[in-house]
Amino acid sequence: MSLVLILALGSALANHHWSYDETGPNYWSEEYSACGGKAQSPINIRTSKAKNVFFNRKLKFKKYQVPLTGIFVDNGHSMQFNPTDSSRHILHGGALMGKNKYEFLQFHFHWGSDDSHGSEHTVDGFRYPMEMHMVHVNTKYTDNVTAAYENQDGFAVIGIFAMVANDNITNEVFDPVVEAANELIVDPEAEVEKTLTLQDFLDQVEGSNYFSYQGSLTTPGCNEAVSWIIMNQPVLIAESQIAALRLLTTETGAHLVDNFRPIQDLNNRVVSHFFPKSRKSPKKSQS
Repeated sequence: MSLVLILALGSALANHHWSYDETGPNYWSEEYSACGGKAQSPINIRTSKAKNVFFNRKLKFKKYQVPLTGIFVDNGHSMQFNPTDSSRHILHGGALMGKNKYEFLQFHFHWGSDDSHGSEHTVDGFRYPMEMHMVHVNTKYTDNVTAAYENQDGFAVIGIFAMVANDNITNEVFDPVVEAANELIVDPEAEVEKTLTLQDFLDQVEGSNYFSYQGSLTTPGCNEAVSWIIMNQPVLIAESQIAALRLLTTETGAHLVDNFRPIQDLNNRVVSHFFPKSRKSPKKSQS
């Protein structure tokens, strides 16, 4: 099954009749029962409660340095990049269970109407202005993607936070994103083709300590099938770069902002904090 077909089936499993407005996330479970589950995402990561782990093996990114062609779209809920070429980018190792390997599927963003909020996950209650999600599907389900939504090891998602700097600092890695956003502002129905390198995004956070836990998709149907990897180190972007995303529109023509789900209960799940093996174990703060 091609990645394009996987994306199409994913959209079919969770149609577009949901929103982030006042009739939104708190009511998702009425139509999508999994949204009321006990292992939902996003969560607030309490660093003092996380289980410290030292890398037994690093996260490995196969072919992420190979340029990847795809299309940016405004799907009404986010700005998303879907690959269109046949290059397979594979993620494995690190916090991911056993010998599971995950193929890159798409990336998208969550952001706020201003710099005080926007990310889905929070760290010790702090919400970043933006969060990027790099979504991967377990390679054992690429020929039966329905099974990926039904199994705990179906997906792996890397979350990367962004902080907003002044415009004297421009993150060139995000230039293709901003260029595509500017085209989608003019024509929200467009499919903007770009070629980029995933490793460029990862180079800004790779080697950082990260958090991992078992959770769910953060949009309907909220399937509890995700191994989350949340990078602790944010990237820096310019105010003008995030401003472009804030000019995108929803299906109703409103500005596409504040597209993040509220924090969900941890419900006794374990959050692990992975550190480079060479570091000494950090002391937990008293709580």
